[in-house]
Amino acid sequence: MKYIRRAVKYFLYVWVLLVVVLAILMATGMISSDINVIFKKGWTSVGWIAVMFAAVSALYPKFGYVRRSVAIPGTSEEIIPGIIETMTSRGYSLEKRDKDVLTFRLGSGFGRMTRVWEDRITISPEFGGVNVEGVTKDVLRIMNSLTNKFRKDTPDIDTV
Repeated sequence: MKYIRRAVKYFLYVWVLLVVVLAILMATGMISSDINVIFKKGWTSVGWIAVMFAAVSALYPKFGYVRRSVAIPGTSEEIIPGIIETMTSRGYSLEKRDKDVLTFRLGSGFGRMTRVWEDRITISPEFGGVNVEGVTKDVLRIMNSLTNKFRKDTPDIDTV
């Protein structure tokens, strides 16, 4: 159900974006307000654009959302404060804490809007680290931040 909801949200988001861009271009007089002039085959082209957007939207949740593991040494009690600090510095706020599972949301309304309100990041413990789930680009950035945060806190092997 979450997959379908995300696909529909993305489809509507892309359509709204297209309509806004076309409305601005029409309002400034850069393009005609006649659909048959804007698109070579008129409303038929609009139908094909809708089919293309639907296909891309159907695939987007498959590649746009991931769950990845990050190796972090230490117990949950030791690493949770560092995770919260790292996420806060990245603009996220703690939405919910259920035992050792942390759920974060973006603090910025604009950031949430650009992610179609699918900005939730869930961090759960697993053997040898944590599991990060959310939007692919955000998860990759958070993984990098967490790795750097906890790498700095551990002594370097060459200096020991």
